[in-house]
Amino acid sequence: MNPVTLNICSILLNELDSWDPAFILAPNIDELWPTETVYSLAEVTRKVRPHDSIDGLTIRPSDVDQTTGDLTLRAAEKRGWVYRMNLHGGLQSSDLLISRTRPAIHINNKFSNLQFSSQFTALRPLEDVDGLWLWACLNSSPGVKVRSVRGHFTGNLRPGLDPAGIPIPAPVIHWNQVRDAIAALAAAIASNVSTQDSGRSWWRLAQLPMDQSWGQILAAPDPAVFMDGERFGDLIKTSRSGKRPALERKEHLEQALPVWGVPQTRGKSATTYATPKTGVVAEPGDILIQRTGSKGTAVVANEECLVDSTLILVKLDDPSRATAVAAALNSPSGQRQRAFRVTGAFIPNLGLNAVSEIRLQFDDSAKGTPPTSNKSLATQIDELVWT
Repeated sequence: MNPVTLNICSILLNELDSWDPAFILAPNIDELWPTETVYSLAEVTRKVRPHDSIDGLTIRPSDVDQTTGDLTLRAAEKRGWVYRMNLHGGLQSSDLLISRTRPAIHINNKFSNLQFSSQFTALRPLEDVDGLWLWACLNSSPGVKVRSVRGHFTGNLRPGLDPAGIPIPAPVIHWNQVRDAIAALAAAIASNVSTQDSGRSWWRLAQLPMDQSWGQILAAPDPAVFMDGERFGDLIKTSRSGKRPALERKEHLEQALPVWGVPQTRGKSATTYATPKTGVVAEPGDILIQRTGSKGTAVVANEECLVDSTLILVKLDDPSRATAVAAALNSPSGQRQRAFRVTGAFIPNLGLNAVSEIRLQFDDSAKGTPPTSNKSLATQIDELVWT
């Protein structure tokens, strides 16, 4: 019989805020940090008060992508309290917006025309405190765990957090060497704000021809999205659906490749591996498109991998355009065309022929933008700060 090790400790229940077993057994959040904590978040920041909302786009904690930190704008009715810039006592550059389960937001001037829900907790770093360091800590893997543990046991049902319960370590020795890279991550999120179709009804006058389908005319407020831009099929060298490979039990078998599915297109690390001969191989620079769903992500592969059956693999005649093509597929125009072209009554499915017919409308301002990483925000920060 194998010996079993038990960890035993004495607990004074009269000193605890809760006798919930999950609370008692939860890890000490100070010990979650790789380095020693020296102060709480409340000691190095002060709260920013919200203001009355206005009609327009509002960002809520649920609009922050849990993996990448990217923001999605949604139209909202005028109600409640919000945080805004350009107001007396309002948000300023380097302020932070935090919540329990979503990445923190680092405010800069690109957010000047936006408003953020009071479901966030808004904090302003003190004069001698680097807001980027706080942002990096909160969005690193240890920071995600700290916010999750603290948020679960505060008894507060709101998404915001009490900064008094969040310990923060002092900046690492090499912080000045990595600060510019961290600033670039925060700036990329601010530059990658997308707008989601509000889903509200719309109307317009249209002539319905007798000799052609009315589908495209009735599918969008502006049917020009189905005619303007470059036809995706004209840029494609080859395209094919992925397939499920024969998985290996060990990750480090010789010549094994990571298997990519929908989770990997959203920044999750690969957890399964297989040999190339058992599946469809994608190379760096290829485009991977989610196969099912009326909405779906397109990403540029950043490593050699196997593509499972949930994705479509596309190789371009000019691989240098891959980043721009993926951005066009993920744009509101690209997503509306995708929703129109999927088929299937129960599980919407995007076929290879339908992919080829999507019209790509490129944003000139995005030319020259470096490719975005498929790694999660926490992983990117961990690699810069903690390693």
